Amino acid sequence: MKNLVCPKCAVKMESFDQLGVEIDQCNNCSGVWLDKGEWTALTRGRGTEAVILEVVNRSSTDFVCPRCSHNLELGHHSEAQDFQIEYCGNCGGSFFDRGEMVRLLARQ
Repeated sequence: MKNLVCPKCAVKMESFDQLGVEIDQCNNCSGVWLDKGEWTALTRGRGTEAVILEVVNRSSTDFVCPRCSHNLELGHHSEAQDFQIEYCGNCGGSFFDRGEMVRLLARQ
């Protein structure tokens, strides 16, 4: 797959393997892009039930999806309303700012 460009910094993201899932991370802002289904695969890989990533109350942003170039939407996790996630309504990918994945998993 091609190297993606960070929607926040416009820097090429690096791909690496985490629990058998290819993750794309920005070396500048440490943001992480997960394609559709990768969140489920990652959370299932922790040896627990998969954590569902449902983004609700979404509104359009000026950030562009690194996978399909549609505008990302900013929304809230369905079970953690104070937690915001950039989500692509077209391809189903999600962008997590630095540390957001760990903070969200700690709540589950």
